[in-house]
Amino acid sequence: MSADDEIIRLVNASQSEKYIPDALLPRLRAELRRRYETGETIHALSAAIGRSYYTTRNVLTESGVTMRLPGRGGVVADNHALRERAAALISQPGATYRSVAAALGVQSSTVFRWTHAQRS
Repeated sequence: MSADDEIIRLVNASQSEKYIPDALLPRLRAELRRRYETGETIHALSAAIGRSYYTTRNVLTESGVTMRLPGRGGVVADNHALRERAAALISQPGATYRSVAAALGVQSSTVFRWTHAQRS
């Protein structure tokens, strides 16, 4: 069993307690942050530790993680650099919204919205 799995097991074992034990919080924050930043959702993380979505989100917030926008497929709230990159890519000859979206990991409608918002 890895150290990552161990912290999840310990938190699950403490489910009868109202709060997550203080001794586990630093390791849990680090593990949840690592997993969230590699793409896991808050729902998946809350299921893994057996705690509510809101408890899991609070632990992530306390860890200092940058929260992704809901339903945006991993795009973080600060997406200015992605918008600029989308504008640069779409201006290249032969570029399509679909090809730019695939390169950036977003939906083609998002690229359309970003590039048209910059023109206005």
